[in-house]
Amino acid sequence: MRWALKRELRPFFWASFLWLLLGLVLAAGVFSSGNFFKEMVWFVVFWSLGVGDLATIAALVFAITSWGESSDRVKMGLRITILTGLKVTLLLIFGAILFLKHGIPQSSLLVGLGTLIVVPLLGGLFWTFQVQPEQKA
Repeated sequence: MRWALKRELRPFFWASFLWLLLGLVLAAGVFSSGNFFKEMVWFVVFWSLGVGDLATIAALVFAITSWGESSDRVKMGLRITILTGLKVTLLLIFGAILFLKHGIPQSSLLVGLGTLIVVPLLGGLFWTFQVQPEQKA
């Protein structure tokens, strides 16, 4: 079961890595306002939070959908609770950073938050071209 999850998520990991490279070029090169290092650091912060948020969502959906198959419901309930807390924590970190406004470059903010849109779309596109295993009838 875990191997299938990893195989299914592989296109999304590649999409996040590709977006990291492209985002660094966009945030620090194309839309640069002057401070190269600051823009790269802020982009990596937002990219990391975005990828962590998306990974938490994937793990949470997997845990919820496998709830009925689980023999240990207490362990699965605890896993769902922890993942939900992690998801809320990541959203609070996003909110705190945006609310406190630490002089975040607009290019880093735009491209960094684009992680939440681009990675699922690009990963989904890669996933559709992935060879699906034969399903038993």
